[in-house]
Amino acid sequence: MHARVEQVRARLLEAREQRTQPGTDDKILTSWNGLALAAFADAARVLGEPRYLEMARRNVEFVTRELRLPDGTLRHTFKDGQARVEGLLEDHALYGLGLVALFQAGGDLSHLEWAQELWTVVRRDFWNEEAGVFHSTGGQAETLLSRQVQGFDSAVLSDNAAAALLALWMHRYFADQEAEAIARRTVQSFRTDMQAAPSGFGGLWRAAAFLQAPHTEVAILGTAPERAALERVAARFALPFTALAFTEPGGRLPVLEERGGAERPMSA
Repeated sequence: MHARVEQVRARLLEAREQRTQPGTDDKILTSWNGLALAAFADAARVLGEPRYLEMARRNVEFVTRELRLPDGTLRHTFKDGQARVEGLLEDHALYGLGLVALFQAGGDLSHLEWAQELWTVVRRDFWNEEAGVFHSTGGQAETLLSRQVQGFDSAVLSDNAAAALLALWMHRYFADQEAEAIARRTVQSFRTDMQAAPSGFGGLWRAAAFLQAPHTEVAILGTAPERAALERVAARFALPFTALAFTEPGGRLPVLEERGGAERPMSA
């Protein structure tokens, strides 16, 4: 019986090979790389896996080299050695969130500063002050009859939710009051839809919870070996809305002001 099944499988495969093969979508998306970046960074921090942190850093190296333009904006796709299409809101917002997660995992302030640069692009190119929402396409994109506004989560977090969450991290890390105000307006703009279909707006509900959460910070300062033991303790706790700063002393973050090295870890 087994031999008969294998013969039939071989004949079916032979017949299938005569048909035109389906196309494959092998392009690289910046937005999805932002999701992967956040996943690897969170896994590295929570599980204490250095290989995940290395994968996250390699992701950043690739996007920096291939998808980041001199003006600070990102391209949307990469295929056959070429970056294409002006970056969408989802690209800038989701990759910014990935960089925040990588800072929380690796402590390299340059990653958080790049996230701040992406927030500047999001604020400049996608925010509609009059409507209180973010557009999916930027102001430099081709002329459209209507610029989409997306708040409903599908397989991926909606771009308005991602932008609001990025804004809130900018407020927590850099004391950016305007960013918090924009996040609050975004949630308010979608409040009717959120109440009508709660399960479809998880990202914006998360932003709403972030707005209500206490302002908490955990700073562990010193070299990576000096911080390691305390970082392992912090990794035991779910801290979704806490500004984590596991990094070297110094820097321009308010969370780091007047704080010493690893011998004086502080939380507030």
